Amino acid sequence: MCASLSVSNILKCVEKKCLSILSVWNEIGVEGSELDEKMDSVINQIEVLLERILADQRAKKMQLSQSIEELITSIREISLELNNTPFDPPKTATLLELYNFLLTKKDKLLKDAKDYIQKFNLLKDLEKKLCSRLCEAEITLVYKVIPSQEQMTLLSRRVEHLNLLKAERITKFLELRSQMIAGYEKLGKPLRLVSDSCCLVKDILAPEALETFTLSEENMFSMADIVDQLASDCARVDTECNVYRDRLNLLVNLLNPLGITCDIIENENSNLTLLKLRTEVDRLEGLRTRHLDTLISTAQSQVYQCWDDCFVGEEHRQKFKFFIQNKDSKDVLSILEKEIITWKDFKKSNSEFIIDIIKWCEQFSSLQSLKKPELIKSKIDSRRRSRSVPPGGQKVIFPKVVMQQDKPTTSKNVLDDMNLYAKSSLTKQSVSEVDSFFEGLKGSSKVPHVSTFIQ
Repeated sequence: MCASLSVSNILKCVEKKCLSILSVWNEIGVEGSELDEKMDSVINQIEVLLERILADQRAKKMQLSQSIEELITSIREISLELNNTPFDPPKTATLLELYNFLLTKKDKLLKDAKDYIQKFNLLKDLEKKLCSRLCEAEITLVYKVIPSQEQMTLLSRRVEHLNLLKAERITKFLELRSQMIAGYEKLGKPLRLVSDSCCLVKDILAPEALETFTLSEENMFSMADIVDQLASDCARVDTECNVYRDRLNLLVNLLNPLGITCDIIENENSNLTLLKLRTEVDRLEGLRTRHLDTLISTAQSQVYQCWDDCFVGEEHRQKFKFFIQNKDSKDVLSILEKEIITWKDFKKSNSEFIIDIIKWCEQFSSLQSLKKPELIKSKIDSRRRSRSVPPGGQKVIFPKVVMQQDKPTTSKNVLDDMNLYAKSSLTKQSVSEVDSFFEGLKGSSKVPHVSTFIQ
């Protein structure tokens, strides 16, 4: 229907109603000025009504125009986020047609963006769960319709970082948890009782801990502190076990000649092992006190053997014997036990040095066993005359000891060991005393006792 026809219909309707009103007035008898007033009143009422209708329609037009602008803005934003071509609104005959077109266009774009938004929401939910498990703060992303590509990339990288962090903390959690369990077992503490005494430990040792435990940085530090404390306690147990085991071995060696033995105790250190060691040591200590005189004799024999094994000099031996004179039997046995431990440790830490000395003494004894030393000298002189000394083979002369520089011998090893040993804290001799030791080898017909420089 065209606008002119609509207006004509409105005017006909108004005219018809006005004629009806005039007819009523005529029947009533309204005339003159009164009729004019009533006519003016009707005209005013018609104008007010039309003004109201016009204002209402203008408001609807303005609202429709505003909705169209919002749709255009929204469509442009969505198109930009979806990397579509820039949107320009089409030219249409009426606002309502444009509004309907834009509404359809937006619905289509939102449908295209549905997968994009779902992916973003999934990432956001995953980030929320990871942050809750790791006690990390969530990132805040503000957007109007759909998140931008930059926001999507940022969220994706954030989730990737949180997954890596979770994997690292789970690995650390399993490692620390394993160390905790091993520590509690070594200390003989039942896991059930430990869990009941501490909520954090209970959460750590729970069967479902791998899925439920809060992997916060604070909890990781707390677990590390627990492991450090357990390691300290285990180290204390190790130290005590080693002390008691050494003491047990010493007592067994002393009491073995009397036919006294001890139970076999496993080598693994733990609170249970420590308890067994203490019990056995206490038992043997009682037997030690009961057989004191016999044990002193056995300990003296072991001390002499240790001295011989370590080439201990006569000076030290005499000083030690003088030191234990007129002492109480218990004190004498304790001193002998300490002396045994001292020289056993010495032998263990200087085993290579002692082996070199033994080899050297064996070679020296072999040379001295020859009946004609002059024959050896003549053979050496003959060999020297028969061949020249190659370059680099010049002889290095130590006090009364001759050796080839390019051919190390046991004698050279011993000399090097002695010079090194003379400078160490284990001996109180100087290098000059080592040299004087070799000076004493001249004209000696028997194997020298190397103990002359170990005091």
